[in-house]
Formats: sequence, structure tokens, C-alpha cells
Amino acid sequence: MTKALTDAAEKLKPALIALTASERLALATFLFDTVETEALSEEEFHAEWAAELNRRVKESEIGLDVEIPAEEVHRLVRESLS
Repeated sequence: MTKALTDAAEKLKPALIALTASERLALATFLFDTVETEALSEEEFHAEWAAELNRRVKESEIGLDVEIPAEEVHRLVRESLS
């Protein structure tokens, strides 16, 4: 499911990351809702997820994924929201 970003989208990253956590969450929700309304057939949906899962499994198998303990994730989220 991960696709390369266009140059225009890449240029937005610095401004987007400068938003507050709540602003980024609101924007992410908005963007997710726009994708949700795009017409994907059930077959396309499952094919996209299968490809994403395969990519993640391969990354895990070769050690590219980074495991972060849940406690650390929770701490980071709490810090970002305070």
C-alpha cells in the first residue's frame, strides 16, 4: 500500500510535521476519509493489503523493522500530547 510520494507531496512534509499532534491527527482523519470514499473493488482492496502485509513480513524477516516496546510507544504518545 505504501506508494512513493510526488515531489509536491514531499514538499509538504516540513510544514505538516510542524503542526501540533492534534492538528496532524485531524488532518490524517480528513485524508483517511477521502481515501475511504475512493472506489476500490473488494479484490483490489485485498490485493493492496496482501502486498502491504508481504512487504512488512519481508522487512521483518531481514531485520529492517524496528521493534519498540509498548511502554515506550505509550510514553512517546503521552509526551507528544502534553
